[in-house]
Amino acid sequence: MTSFKNYFENFQAEKSEQPDRINALLDAEYVSFDRENMTAVLEFPVKTWELNRVGILHGGLISTMLDHACGVCVASLMSTWCPTVELAVKFLRPGQPGDTIVATSHITYKGRRIIHVEATLRGKAKGELLASCTSTYLNYGEE
Repeated sequence: MTSFKNYFENFQAEKSEQPDRINALLDAEYVSFDRENMTAVLEFPVKTWELNRVGILHGGLISTMLDHACGVCVASLMSTWCPTVELAVKFLRPGQPGDTIVATSHITYKGRRIIHVEATLRGKAKGELLASCTSTYLNYGEE
């Protein structure tokens, strides 16, 4: 079974091979994966191209960061990508330019066919909760 570290190393290689894909452009840093607690932590630097026209982090990218954090948690546990079936996002505060976004995702249920995940995004500078989500993934893997 692929470990989180090996998964990260493979993803890093893919980023250099496909630098124009969204996952590479987000430039995530994979901080940790706790297999026992089924929790992952990632960090995303807020880049200028990610800002909307009023100068804050675009809501679509907030959703993408949440989906990616949840997907990485699922993929790390299942050792394969599983497709998103549903993603419900709650926007609470704007992400600020120059900040780093800390994403924490946690698998709340893993069944034979579906996996439920919750995630939060916090601004690293102030620790404020920016957004949260619940999501569902189709279970394609074997633990």
